[in-house]
Amino acid sequence: MMKAWFGVVLVLGLASAAAADLTLVGVPIEPIGVGDTVTITVANSKNGAYAGWLEIGTPDVATFETAPKFTEAGDPGGASLMKYWPQYGAWYEFTVVSFPPNPAVEAGDHIVVRIVGLSAGTTNLNLYDSDGVTLLDRCSIAVVPEPTTIALLGLGGLLLRRRK
Repeated sequence: MMKAWFGVVLVLGLASAAAADLTLVGVPIEPIGVGDTVTITVANSKNGAYAGWLEIGTPDVATFETAPKFTEAGDPGGASLMKYWPQYGAWYEFTVVSFPPNPAVEAGDHIVVRIVGLSAGTTNLNLYDSDGVTLLDRCSIAVVPEPTTIALLGLGGLLLRRRK
């Protein structure tokens, strides 16, 4: 009986994933430096369980500093799941769910993502629906070298110019 109830709740919860309205919040406007981190939140404007994927487009430029973490609103009953898929690159699959008698999943900030800059360039943080194909939101993250590297490159250029 419990297995049947669990199955029904899971199917109903994941079926409501289509109703989720997911967005990325706290998107950086300015570039970050190599070694710097940025925190971005996955927010849902609707109540109910859902699933999705997070991907960093170019993991050589920036990557997840740690595994994305659920907020209390994103894991009200302790049943939400986060799984890393390294064979696809920098991908995390998540399921936000809560089973009775725990409180239902309500709209709000559900997942906190910390991204660290690795090398100069630009990458995207992509948020996909549960199918892993339908793009729901995307933000661009620019990473620039730290000021010391830029200064050394500038001095090297001046020395080369002076030599000629």
